[in-house]
Amino acid sequence: MSRRNFIPESPGRLEGRALLSGGTRLPGGPVSISGLGVDLTLARIRADFEEFAIGRKLPLLKHELHSILGGVPFNRASGLGQTVAGILGQMESDLQAGAPHAVATAEQAVISTIQAGGRADLAAGRIVIR
Repeated sequence: MSRRNFIPESPGRLEGRALLSGGTRLPGGPVSISGLGVDLTLARIRADFEEFAIGRKLPLLKHELHSILGGVPFNRASGLGQTVAGILGQMESDLQAGAPHAVATAEQAVISTIQAGGRADLAAGRIVIR
């Protein structure tokens, strides 16, 4: 008798999932995320920018940030991906122009944008930090 292999279903869009799989969506209620999940997300972003500062591989940075932002609740509704893409485009222009601290400025802008969006979602009741 043969056994069927387990094949997991596709998880669907990350838009409906909470940050870093650390949260749950209550029926008709806000997304619940952990404070640790938020801290880990920001730490991953900082690490990705540090890696970029050493290797200067912009496609890798874009890919990593895209994968991180996929787990941020309401990122598409708020246009977070487009905002981050604009910040990275400005960083690339600044680097080509020889501007000082272009990477650090872009890192801070990305983190500030995510934090501002999180505060707005928290104030609107769309997310709850547990």
